[in-house]
Amino acid sequence: MNGYQKLLKLFSIFAIVLGALVLSGGVAVALAVFSVTSNPESLASIEESLASEGMEDVNAQDLVDTVGQSGSIILLIGAFVLIIGILGVIGANNPRKSMPVYIFSIIGLVAACVTMVSGILSMIYGAPLTSPWAAVTSVLSVALMALFFWLSRKVKQIAYV
Repeated sequence: MNGYQKLLKLFSIFAIVLGALVLSGGVAVALAVFSVTSNPESLASIEESLASEGMEDVNAQDLVDTVGQSGSIILLIGAFVLIIGILGVIGANNPRKSMPVYIFSIIGLVAACVTMVSGILSMIYGAPLTSPWAAVTSVLSVALMALFFWLSRKVKQIAYV
């Protein structure tokens, strides 16, 4: 096992841990949304809380639906990162099997770049930044996917030389 394979394996293990954490966060959001939607009293208490904060025009059901959609996206991202991590470990152990992680890293890099560019454009055109960490996570996502792309490309080259 050469240095590129070791690095790919190391970052793949990191991706597996990160994907598992993100997946658990998505499951927590899904469980919270399920508990709110299954109990009508919870929606009523959310409406009361919104009214006490001066946000009477916000519909509690729409708010819960938006959180649920965000949770779905979190689940998809967590699953994607977990899959890349698993494929990376497989590719690091056997360079002939590194093509799937290479393909997934290209898809992830494109998705991360689109997310980062859309975030930059939304800030330029006046949309408020939802979180100061949004820009940081976008840059880290692009960096992580670029690293996976580079490492999987190097490992793939080992197999086909």
